[in-house]
Amino acid sequence: MRAPPEPLLRVALWTTAAANLGVALIVLAPQSLPGRLAGLPQDALARTYPEPIANLQLPCGRFLMHLAVHLGFHLGQAGYLRRAVTGDARTAGTVPVAALADR
Repeated sequence: MRAPPEPLLRVALWTTAAANLGVALIVLAPQSLPGRLAGLPQDALARTYPEPIANLQLPCGRFLMHLAVHLGFHLGQAGYLRRAVTGDARTAGTVPVAALADR
């Protein structure tokens, strides 16, 4: 069997590395994010994010919301792929809406 062309191999390696990094971040985020978010100064989310995003200056809070929604999109893709590959249609055990309510 011949090795894939060099550019294709590089894309495959980067894709695998990015997926592994993504999984690591998803696993570690619940342990580290709550403490970091709670420790932010009150005005931190209103400040402008230090790097331009698509040549735009965004407030940190809005960019953080974008990242959270984007992560949710990709988690949905991963769940769909899991169900398609395994044939297991059960839910992944997401948090019910009632658990998010303030009581």
